[in-house]
Amino acid sequence: MIRFDRMLVVTKHRFMGDTIVATPVIRELRRHSGCRQLDLLTGSAASEVMRGCPNLDQVMLRGRMRMREMLVMAHKLRQQHYNAVFLLDRSLSSALLARMAGIPARIGHRTEFRGWLLTHSLPYEADRPEIECGLELLRSVSLPVENGATELWLAEDERIRGRELLKRFGVEDGSPIIAFQPGANDPYKKQWDTARFAQAADALRFSTGAVILLLGGAGERGVGEVMAEQMAQKSINLIGQTSLREVMAVISECRLLAAGDTGLIHIAAALGTSTVGVHGPMTATKWGYGPPNHRTVTGTAPKVKRLDRATNRVGLDALDSEAVISAALDLWKSKVPIS
Repeated sequence: MIRFDRMLVVTKHRFMGDTIVATPVIRELRRHSGCRQLDLLTGSAASEVMRGCPNLDQVMLRGRMRMREMLVMAHKLRQQHYNAVFLLDRSLSSALLARMAGIPARIGHRTEFRGWLLTHSLPYEADRPEIECGLELLRSVSLPVENGATELWLAEDERIRGRELLKRFGVEDGSPIIAFQPGANDPYKKQWDTARFAQAADALRFSTGAVILLLGGAGERGVGEVMAEQMAQKSINLIGQTSLREVMAVISECRLLAAGDTGLIHIAAALGTSTVGVHGPMTATKWGYGPPNHRTVTGTAPKVKRLDRATNRVGLDALDSEAVISAALDLWKSKVPIS
């Protein structure tokens, strides 16, 4: 029988979206396992976005580890005396780290030929929503699951600073805001055509009267400038001008965010902001969000035995702006009467 009194959850160190979609697992573990200690091992951006989580006792940082770093981290984990680990990072190295740390119960998916390192394993379903894949690990060890919603936390002073930041750019309290993130971390796989984003933003500005914000990281400044130039309507470009916690506060003030498969769209969904996810067929099912508060749109691509990056790109390129406009207006009308 697995003891769950001291547990660790491991998520990817590079992509904060993977940690955000793990928040239901963390919450349900805290709620149903009876644990005395529940910790998270993740990357620096994910640790920042998880600040304020009431379900964790400790967040530890990791990066890409070579053998020397892995030995140091394994020693550190061994000193915590964990008796179970949920490996939501599906890599071979994460399973090897848990084994080196001497954690008795190692629960995860049989990916990257790591099944022999796990004590409890499941096959990974690439066409199943990632949130459900994580929750299925709980069910596999007889832990109940009540709620699969993601969540994040902002302090009131952070929300106030977010409103103050918007005011500096001319956005008054209570103004309806639609945000766009035209960039993406992996442009070939995830970034939609900028001109079509601009068309969608113009149409929504005209139809709703909302303020249009452009959001993203410093590395996305170029694509943001291109989108702003392509728009006929006025927009406010905040790309690269906010910290991660500031952009979270700004997103919490928005009524809608339209973006590709990015960390910001996961932040928006977790904070209760409606989203329109712009996806290729490879990412739509795995990382998209659905009704009532979200819409996932995708273009058609050739039928293949297994979706790959090239097929995903074909699907993204086949998606026109009208699909995004329609999805956004559907959400807008369901929440906000248009005068």
